[in-house]
Amino acid sequence: MKKLRNSRFLKFKFWIDFLYPNRCACCDELIAWDAFCCAECEQKLPYAGVYCKQCGKHDCICEREDFNKQYDACVTALAYEDIAKDGILRCKLEGLTNLPQMLVPALCEVVRKISAPEIVCYVPMTRAQQSQRGFNQARDIARISAKQLDLPLLDGVLRKTDSTLQQHALSRQARLAAVRGAYTAGKHIDAVRGKCVLLCDDIITTGSTLNECARLLRQGGASKVLCLTLATTKYRTKQSGEEERT
Repeated sequence: MKKLRNSRFLKFKFWIDFLYPNRCACCDELIAWDAFCCAECEQKLPYAGVYCKQCGKHDCICEREDFNKQYDACVTALAYEDIAKDGILRCKLEGLTNLPQMLVPALCEVVRKISAPEIVCYVPMTRAQQSQRGFNQARDIARISAKQLDLPLLDGVLRKTDSTLQQHALSRQARLAAVRGAYTAGKHIDAVRGKCVLLCDDIITTGSTLNECARLLRQGGASKVLCLTLATTKYRTKQSGEEERT
């Protein structure tokens, strides 16, 4: 079972556990104070396996006519299915960080093999969304990644303007169309000029959100954009040949 290694964080987490007992990232069962998930869930986690590290998908979308890819690479850890969904949703909706703490170190090692990022940023939420939720899970992932890579984490690089965009209910084509204009450059966009940027989010579905954010980073002068997500979804084909939303 994967456990914590950082000694300072070990001591902090040990004492916090007295007040807030540690729970499995996926099933919410009580676990050892220095663990990330229970042994059963760790064995069942659906790791991504073989996927295209240029786009982050099992079925490569790099050359799709409807997708003008703006990022250079995308690394991911899990297939977004089964108990991985539970873990991602707990991270997304409850702000629990056991899953990213477990997955990010290995993802960062893959990133290092691809290129050498210089700064870390993340897919933003609107102010209203972040105020309501109290956190941004993409920023949590970026914070853990920045610490792992010993790089600066930059806030205010990108800004989300459309709080009504609910992509989980949209088809691929609708996602690709809807995301354009939902994000803009933030007040600190100049910080990416000439830099290799690591862009973090929780899930890659169609790649539309990461691609739009990467486009803005490129416009801001980023020399390269690498993406890191915890999970990737799969597209299933209906008998009619129409792509399902996943």
